[in-house]
Amino acid sequence: MKIKLVAVPTIQGVLFAAAFLAPLNAAEDPKQTFAGWMSVIDPDKDCEFHLTGDKLNITVPAKNHNLHPVRGLNAPRVLKKVSGDFTVQVKVTSDFAPGKLSTKPQGQGQPFVGAGILIWQSEENYLRIERNAFWANESLYCFPPGIEYWHNRKYSGFNENPTDATYFVGRSTRLKARRRGPNVTVSISHDGKEWHEVKTFQVEMADEVSVGVAAVNSSDAPFSVDFEEFTIETK
Repeated sequence: MKIKLVAVPTIQGVLFAAAFLAPLNAAEDPKQTFAGWMSVIDPDKDCEFHLTGDKLNITVPAKNHNLHPVRGLNAPRVLKKVSGDFTVQVKVTSDFAPGKLSTKPQGQGQPFVGAGILIWQSEENYLRIERNAFWANESLYCFPPGIEYWHNRKYSGFNENPTDATYFVGRSTRLKARRRGPNVTVSISHDGKEWHEVKTFQVEMADEVSVGVAAVNSSDAPFSVDFEEFTIETK
């Protein structure tokens, strides 16, 4: 079975969820649905969500919106409940050009932007798989790709060492995560044709999780990202 985002109408530039006729950027809790089946989560209620055809755009303002137990769990995300084994895939497109000043609490760490797949059990247990970019020593770097598994609010892997941000080719990257029991396999494609399997690792997560996309920004510039070709395939 494959599930895809479904287009809903735009009225005067404000996107409305078909099932609830409520503006997406007014999401107050995870119960609001996006396109009739996805939950829109916008903890700070200051992000914008727009759906045109099968393209979802999320725009994050120039403030800290993170998915980190210490730096904040307020990044915007769009999720759906999924049980058992599944494969999730998405095309992520943006300039990935963070501002040069960090907006993390007390300026912790580098200014960073990231967007991609989120597999979420709770604030204590979740997995991020992202195209990303961050500034360090006046140079732009990335994790190729970013893979962050948080278990019991502790970082448990699996980022590789950062490399030059030119690792990502062009503005678009396709990400894929396949769950089989406790094993998750992450793959990446720069052109949608050739896929590179990055790694397989084990996670401790419940049978039912929430799966979708998220956008992170901890820089002093707005971050706008498009998600396309989003599918979840279950057994």
